[in-house]
Amino acid sequence: MQPIYFAAEPSATQRGHVGQVIDTETHRVILRTHLIYPEAAAAIEAARHMWLNLPAKLHAAQEVA
Repeated sequence: MQPIYFAAEPSATQRGHVGQVIDTETHRVILRTHLIYPEAAAAIEAARHMWLNLPAKLHAAQEVA
């Protein structure tokens, strides 16, 4: 499994934060939440939840890409 971390970034279009899953080695965003959250902590938790609920096949495909 690739090393990742979770972060939040202010939304460019609305007030709030977007959650992100980021590759530790390249610092590229792998996954981003579709919803905007009022607090950064909620956005990070949502990104974590999305990542943990991805099917194993998608994790494997992202490791190869």
